[in-house]
Amino acid sequence: MRNIGRRVEALERAAEKESIVRRGRLKAIAYFLGGAKRPNEWFDGLARALGYPSWVAMSQPMAEEVAKGLARKDAEPTVFCRRYVEAQRQLLQQFGDRGALTTAALQKSDI
Repeated sequence: MRNIGRRVEALERAAEKESIVRRGRLKAIAYFLGGAKRPNEWFDGLARALGYPSWVAMSQPMAEEVAKGLARKDAEPTVFCRRYVEAQRQLLQQFGDRGALTTAALQKSDI
């Protein structure tokens, strides 16, 4: 039983790290590609970086992407997903990480 407990704890730690990385990636896109300057502007910056006129315009496609991702992972990428993947590619190119630029690798990284 102690072994199972340790495995659960390890999975919880890994999930928390993944969540931190995901939020960091979104905020990096917002600041470096979307021009956000202050913490309260990051969602608007993310929208600009993804080609939406405002966070309001981005919220519906983003909600649809999350719902679709929860339903099935092998679904056809949405417009939001393609924009997000392109923004990740631009961010990685800006900072010189060429190893993670494949579309398949970027699409597998959850939003």
